[in-house]
This record gives sequence, C-alpha cells and structure tokens, in this order.
Amino acid sequence: MVESAPLTLSAQETETLAAWINQRGGVDAVLGSLLSNPRLPEAARVFATNMQALADSDAAFDAILKDIGRYLITMCVIFLHVRGGVTLPRLKAMLSLRTYVSPGRARALLHFLCHLDCLTEVPPPTRRDPVRYVPTARLMTAWHNHMRAVLGASRVIEPVVGAVLDRLDEPAVFTAFCRNHTEFGFGEMRESHQELAFTRLFMHRFAGSQIFGQLLALQGAGEAPLSGAAPISVADLAERHNVSAMHVRRLLDAGVSEGLLRYDDANGVVLEDAGRATARFVYAVQIFVFIAAAEKTAREIA
Repeated sequence: MVESAPLTLSAQETETLAAWINQRGGVDAVLGSLLSNPRLPEAARVFATNMQALADSDAAFDAILKDIGRYLITMCVIFLHVRGGVTLPRLKAMLSLRTYVSPGRARALLHFLCHLDCLTEVPPPTRRDPVRYVPTARLMTAWHNHMRAVLGASRVIEPVVGAVLDRLDEPAVFTAFCRNHTEFGFGEMRESHQELAFTRLFMHRFAGSQIFGQLLALQGAGEAPLSGAAPISVADLAERHNVSAMHVRRLLDAGVSEGLLRYDDANGVVLEDAGRATARFVYAVQIFVFIAAAEKTAREIA
C-alpha cells in the first residue's frame, strides 16, 4: 500500500463509525436503523442529484451508469486494478458478479470500456498469458469523483465519513476505500435483490436507474424528499439520457404497472408508497456500504 499519514479520528468518532458495523442483529439491524433515519430521504436525494451531475459532466461515466452490468464491471475493474491487475479470467472469477453479468458480457464490457477510453489493453508477454487491462486517467478521475459524490451523500447520514472524504485525494486512502467499497458492496448483493421490481425494471433496463434517480431528485422539491410529484417531460428525459421517448414511456408505464409510480393529472409522476419504500431500501443499502467502507478504511489507515 502507498504510504500515507494516519487517518486520525477521535475516540468518539471511531466508536460512532464502528457502531454501524457492530450493531446487534447485523446488517438487517443496520438497514432497519437507516430506513427509520429521518435524514435518509435527503441523503437519497443528494445521492441521486450528485450522480446526475457527474453523468451530465462526463459522457463516459454517463455511459457506464446506463445499466447495472456496466457499473459492476467498472467497479470490479477498479478493484482488480488496486489488487494486482485486471484480466478477463480474474474478472470472471469474481463469483458475486455472475449474478448480474454473464461471462460473455463481461468480455464485451471490457471491450466497451476500452472503446470509451476508460481502459487500455496491454498485450500479454506470452500466448499463455491473458491480456491485461489498465484503467486510464479518465476512468480513475471519474471513479474518484463518483466515490466523493456518494461519500458526500453518506455524510448526510453519518458526518464522521467526512474524515475519509477529506483525505480521498491521497492514493493510499483512495486505494483502500475502493477495495473496501467493492468488498462490502458484493457482500450486500444478494440473489433475492434480483427479484425486486426496482432491480428488474430500472437497474437492468437501459438508463433506468438514471431516470428513476432524476425522478427521485425532483420528488417533493421544497417539501419533504421522496414525496410529492415530479414534473416530467418524456421528451426531456429522453433527450437527457440519450434514449427514445418510447423507451422512457415504457419504463414509466412498467413502473406504474408494478405499483411503484403513478401519473397525476398535471403530467407529473408520483412515487407510490411501494416506490418510496423501494427507493429508501435501495439507497439505504448503498449508503450502508459506503459507511462500512469508510469505517474499515479509517481503521486500516489509523
């Protein structure tokens, strides 16, 4: 690991972060605490808004966010890069990834990342060795900005993660955090999550999570987050996310059919109770992963 000055927390801050990991009842208890936290709706909206801003500022990162497979492959690429190098066999060996991405698509997505100028192929020294893939500066910068954006949202819930966020520019802190983020993230990706309507409708469909995130960011602006109606233009959503209007309409209609959304009389989209509950759960899981990764990073660099 690259040398770095100790990441010093007070005894109270250390105890506060550790409490997220050591709650009696495990992860289910932690998620219960998060789901009942009055700051969660605002944290979720900050999360969605920050991700939207990053996608707007970087076409390559926007392309990565278009579906869960692209995002997870990129997360694994960063993880393997800081753990010794990226190859297709090493990528396929990450068992948790197989729930979401087939081996064939993993290969295709590596080539896709090369096309985006996010990876560079390094020819193997011998025919028996696999091709190595090295993240470009463009990808590393985008991922660094991504980590900062979501840590910023997580800080709404747990201010102590700011100690890690403030030091994320340091190579040792960034490397440790990326590794811990992936390990905790895959630890919380369960096959049962594939059955969630949100996963099927929004995470796997092209630009689905981005469109849902935009709805979330607009919900209840000026009121309580995750309530109220989002003023919506199908044409604007289609243009912003580079998809057809028909694709957006089908996505929204599917959300309505599943009971997650409904249309109101003023051309708005409203999150139903099930949609709000789903949004809370999905963002709570992701925020927990970031808090947990920050806690372990703080311990490692203490």
